[in-house]
Amino acid sequence: MGEAVIKNGKLVVDFKKFAIRSFAVQLQAPLEKMADPISFELPLIYDQDVVSTAKNKKNGRFDDKGISIPAELFPETLVVDGVQFNFGPKADGKNNVISCKGQKISLPKTGNFNHVYILAAALTDTSGIFKVGGLKSMVHIQAYRGNIGQFDNRTWDKLGRLTGLEKGYIKRDEVAWFATHLHHDTLAIPYKYAYVFKYKLDAGPASETLQLPENESIKIFAISLADNPSDQVHAAQPLYDDFTGRQALTLNLPISYVDTAMVAAAKIIVNTNRDLAKLPARLTMKDYADIHQPNGVTSNYYFSDADTSLTGSGTITDGMNVSAINDGMYDLLPGDSLSDKWSEKGEGRILMDLQKEIELDSIHMFTGQSTRRGGSPFHSGVQPEKRVLQ
Repeated sequence: MGEAVIKNGKLVVDFKKFAIRSFAVQLQAPLEKMADPISFELPLIYDQDVVSTAKNKKNGRFDDKGISIPAELFPETLVVDGVQFNFGPKADGKNNVISCKGQKISLPKTGNFNHVYILAAALTDTSGIFKVGGLKSMVHIQAYRGNIGQFDNRTWDKLGRLTGLEKGYIKRDEVAWFATHLHHDTLAIPYKYAYVFKYKLDAGPASETLQLPENESIKIFAISLADNPSDQVHAAQPLYDDFTGRQALTLNLPISYVDTAMVAAAKIIVNTNRDLAKLPARLTMKDYADIHQPNGVTSNYYFSDADTSLTGSGTITDGMNVSAINDGMYDLLPGDSLSDKWSEKGEGRILMDLQKEIELDSIHMFTGQSTRRGGSPFHSGVQPEKRVLQ
């Protein structure tokens, strides 16, 4: 689009709303140029086949599930950060990885190298002890497949309800090579990746041997020795997200009243009797929770056309005071049972403000209906699991 404006060594640019600007930056030549790595590959004796061809997808397998790496993608050689690697053969029936069983590999006693570079992956994330000469190193080896990074991921049950949040992560190990699909039995599985990672150990001509871990989950693809001055260079800051030590987010999940098998958390028990005293629940004045008691509980009734006041999707209204519930008595006043109707257009809602969090082991509801309208005079009770309600 045009030349960038530089003033006093600073980039000057104007941005309009939602504008995007991209700049190509050409760095000056370094005062001292680092030498390219000098590397040479170690010949390996492979003992497992993890590669399969398109015509014979059952040939190799990385694990007991029959997963294998496609031969058409598997490289013969690879250069990673300037270090040359040779991979094993990929023809049918040929082994191409070492399954770690504590094998010892001889290192050259002469030559110019200060590191041994290993291309490896494991069945699952694991660790193994590598021994170079007399020096032991515990190395964490990443799994050959699966995600190497993931945003915070919401989890759901089969009813579509949010159940939690899996913490995001990014694996820090360097990916040396990856395959864009896998073979499984007779199938090619797209967008299921396989990874090979690069690991580094200090070594030299005096080391003499490299001993592999005793962990058959770890597979070695290639090993090279190198004198690599670039290994002295470290990033001044992470060049991508680093979730190391990050705590998982805590969710305030809504209460679910049925499980995934649609089993309700509450059991409704109905008892009918014209005599209130003969119902299973024995009520005393201590059982009433209303404005006449110290807890100050109040009840309001909402008509069905005022649903927005309960769902929060509209203007909150006060609702109608329910005198028959707030008076501290039951069925002692003429309007308590025979004249009050708590439904309108087939629905009615009573909202009780309990003032504080309390634990309930049951909820008892009583209705008194005129026999001329059908139904029974009294019934009670709902027995939920113990929950803290507000």
